Amino acid sequence: MRPAFRHVLLARLDVPSHPLEHIVLDTASQRLLRVIARSVEATCELAHYVILEHESAPPEEDPSRPDLRLVEELRGTDRAPRRRHLLGWLNELRASERLPPLGIPGPSVAYARFDGTIASLTVLELHGAIITRGRSGEAVLEFAWGPTRSSLPLTKDLEARIAAGQLPHDRASWRAVAGRVPRFALAAYAPPERGYCRKLAVELI
Repeated sequence: MRPAFRHVLLARLDVPSHPLEHIVLDTASQRLLRVIARSVEATCELAHYVILEHESAPPEEDPSRPDLRLVEELRGTDRAPRRRHLLGWLNELRASERLPPLGIPGPSVAYARFDGTIASLTVLELHGAIITRGRSGEAVLEFAWGPTRSSLPLTKDLEARIAAGQLPHDRASWRAVAGRVPRFALAAYAPPERGYCRKLAVELI
C-alpha cells in the first residue's frame, strides 16, 4: 500500500537577502505553511505531494509569519492530488472579500502591527483577473475584490514564468495556453524589510 501523503507544494517565495521559503498546503489540518528547509531535493515539483522531514517551529517566533516552520529536508514525490481535490481544499481556505487581501489594508504593513495572530498566507478567489504593470513598472496581478479592484505585485519567480510563457497573462491567453482561467491566487506577506512586510502574489492556481 502506498503511503498517505498530506503536504502539497504550492509555491516558492524567493526574496533577496532572505532564505528561500516553500509554501505548502497541509491537507490534514487545512493550513497553509511557510517552510524553510535545510536541504531540498531537486525532485520537488509544484502541485505535487512533498515530505517534510523533522518539522519544527523556529527558535524565535516571527509575529509577521506565525505559519513559518523549519524542516531538515524537503523531499519530493511522484504523486500529485487531483485538481478537483486541490481546488476543493483551496476553496475551503479562500479569504472573505469583506476584508482586504491578507487582512490589513495597504500594499505593505508595518512590522510593528503584527502580533502573531494574523496569517501571513491566504487564498484569494479571482474574478476578472489580469496581469498588468503597476505605477513603478513592476508586474502586478489585478482582480476584483468586493466592490473595488485590488492589485498585488508578482514575485520575480511568478513573473519570470509568465514571461517565459509557462503561465499566460490575461483571460484570452489563459484559456489558449492553460485551457482554463486561474481560479485562485496564493498571496503572502514578504519577510520584513526595513520595518515593513509587502504583500505579494506568489502563485496562480
